[in-house]
Amino acid sequence: MKLCGETKTRNKARRRTTTQMELLYANSDSAPDTPTADFSSPMLPLAETPEGGGDMDSSAVRDYAALSPGFSSKMGSITPSGVEKRTPEPSPLSRRKTYDKAQAVAERAKVKEIKQGVINPVPSTKSSRSAALQCVHVAEGHSKAILCVDCTDDLLFTGSKDRTCKVWNLVTGQEIMSLAGHPNNVVSVRYSSSLVFTVSTSYVKVWDIRDAAKCIRTLTSSGQVSVGDACASNTSRTVVIPAGENQINQIALNPNGTVLYTATGNSVRVWDLRRYEEGTCLTTNNSYNDNIHM
Repeated sequence: MKLCGETKTRNKARRRTTTQMELLYANSDSAPDTPTADFSSPMLPLAETPEGGGDMDSSAVRDYAALSPGFSSKMGSITPSGVEKRTPEPSPLSRRKTYDKAQAVAERAKVKEIKQGVINPVPSTKSSRSAALQCVHVAEGHSKAILCVDCTDDLLFTGSKDRTCKVWNLVTGQEIMSLAGHPNNVVSVRYSSSLVFTVSTSYVKVWDIRDAAKCIRTLTSSGQVSVGDACASNTSRTVVIPAGENQINQIALNPNGTVLYTATGNSVRVWDLRRYEEGTCLTTNNSYNDNIHM
């Protein structure tokens, strides 16, 4: 019997709310056992966690990422602390250094391909045919800048920053030999009577090109004479001058090729190529008795 003004309580069944763990393992057969308790609070987004005890386990995120490859690619790398880590892009300076290294490797590979120098003719153009002065040939073979030249009617001599002096045959257009072993740049070169004089730092090397490009004497800026090659080659770009020596800047020969002049510091040394120095012969050929004397 219902009295007036009396209300009857209703036992309404609460609707069961899906938990976050059930959403994560909706497509997985190994879904963990979840509690069947009712939740009256609204479901939070995946990235949020309820305050006080409802924290989401980071291992669940890793498991879901393993099951769903697209999840990890979109979200990046997730640490247990929830901070996303991304691989930093290289800076413009780093990219420039990488490019410069690649260019240097390519240049070295190109230099290695040039095994022997050659003198090539320059193609003529319509404008150059009528010119009074024109370039007809070009000699290529050095790996760095050429600093000095000398020549005869048949031979060409070139000194370069690659620390070599090349000898060219102007008749055949081919490189004959390369005189190496200089301590630094070859800044001056002269030729006389089968002898080639090359200058590098404080030394003058004397080469007999009849004897397989052999260095037979080494002269110094202080006036000393050594038999054979007395200065060792190195790869350092720093110019090292021994104590008591000066940089030799230029050399010259008289028209007869009997006197050598070397400019060093504020003086010029004169070398008489016709006389003996301590009874030793300049060349290894017994029929050639010219010698160096200061």
